[in-house]
Amino acid sequence: MSVLIDSINQKEDTLPHEYAHHYIAWFRNTPLVQEAIKKWGSEEALVQAIGEQVVKQKGEALDWWTKFTKWIQDLFNSLSSKSKEELRNILTDAFLTRTNIETGGTVTYELMKSRALNETWNQTEASKANTEGSKKKYR
Repeated sequence: MSVLIDSINQKEDTLPHEYAHHYIAWFRNTPLVQEAIKKWGSEEALVQAIGEQVVKQKGEALDWWTKFTKWIQDLFNSLSSKSKEELRNILTDAFLTRTNIETGGTVTYELMKSRALNETWNQTEASKANTEGSKKKYR
């Protein structure tokens, strides 16, 4: 996984925004992320909101980690009733604390590496499919 940042034109939320893309991609198929994307209207809007929220929160997420872990356990019963801001806050806090939203544990280096490899493979396969589809169109 790599992220290229334009250090001259970056804003305060650029780095968390770019890494949030990867975090959301890793958990894209979970009910939490699906509901948040639905409420925010798009994955990009959700990632932008998380990046901005990271800047606002800074160290606050760690201060209430204990409350958050209890709350996340109860969360999956009522995702559709959450506002888009509540979903953004949940995902921002999980992102900042490296929480694996599938297990409640920590996102480990091994998980990041395997998810990044899967993401790269999926992008490669999608690119191949697009290329093959283009070749068929022009034959």
